[in-house]
Amino acid sequence: MKKTISLALALMLALLSAVPAFAAGDVTWSKDTTLTNFINRYDNATVKAGVTLTMKEFKPDPQGLEIVKSLTVEQGGKITGAGTIIFERGATCTGLDLYYKAAGKEKLLPVTLAELVKTEPSADYRPTFNFDSSTGHYVLAANYASDPFETPQPADGGSGSGAADAADRDLAIAKQLEQLGLMKGAGRNADGSTNFALDRAPTRVEAVVLLIRLLGKEEEANAFDPAKCPFSDAPNWAREELAYAYETGLANGMGGGKFGIGQATPQQFLTFVLRAMGYSTDSDDPDFNWRTSDSLAKNLGIIAGEGDLQNFTRGTCVRIMEAALRNSLKTGGRLWEKLAADGVFTEAQYKSVMGN
Repeated sequence: MKKTISLALALMLALLSAVPAFAAGDVTWSKDTTLTNFINRYDNATVKAGVTLTMKEFKPDPQGLEIVKSLTVEQGGKITGAGTIIFERGATCTGLDLYYKAAGKEKLLPVTLAELVKTEPSADYRPTFNFDSSTGHYVLAANYASDPFETPQPADGGSGSGAADAADRDLAIAKQLEQLGLMKGAGRNADGSTNFALDRAPTRVEAVVLLIRLLGKEEEANAFDPAKCPFSDAPNWAREELAYAYETGLANGMGGGKFGIGQATPQQFLTFVLRAMGYSTDSDDPDFNWRTSDSLAKNLGIIAGEGDLQNFTRGTCVRIMEAALRNSLKTGGRLWEKLAADGVFTEAQYKSVMGN
């Protein structure tokens, strides 16, 4: 009888060891790691700066990393290996460039994961990216016969040069802000240049981080205690920034202990910028209401009109940031002059980059 039980127990252990291991919850890799199970499932995953996460290949199936909510690869961290990253609906990915293939040609994915899911008819579609060892990139499993992300030509047969000119203008501004230390990209393009992801909408978290950089406070914010962040939905990579934004009154969240990790609206971003310029939404003596922040922004010349906000992207944000730099604070003096006085950059550097 004991022998039968022992055999049954051994068989059960053998079966359990053959079952793919699943992990739930959050994970942060703080040292070089190789995943060895068939699939690992996480809510929020972070690859720290200077750390390499390698996904070991299993024959015939590759290692899988399934992300339910968010994946963040900090600057200097990376993911390599013959693996597969699977995203659930609603998941986000920052710090890792994702690619797709159209007509056999590999290109940088220009849309967010949420936008990607919207283009798929299947209700249970999960974006899946496979590692391409020839390029070192994670590439969308689908290989499109024609490019679904290309901007269509105008219906009247025009050249579309207006849109191209606007994109060039936004890129030029982003590069100027980068030179002043006020802007960072969302990764690197295939040619090694900074990918500012100007054609996609910013998340609320990205909007706050953009604002902190505009104020030249990134170093100060990064030194903040992440435990002071009051928002339960804050991604690990931005807890310091959100703690700083909350403590300094730049961002208050959406109530109920939530910051809100969805896409930012133009009014929300403008609210952040106007607060940085000294204007308040305090109930006792408000300068503006966040729902109509575009009205004050228009009056101040930060935006020309509602048309500036119809297609709200990170490109829109850099235009607003540039206008804010040149604009007067509520207390007097221009924002760029305050930053120069704070030592973020010198007056000579500003004038050399921005022209005035």
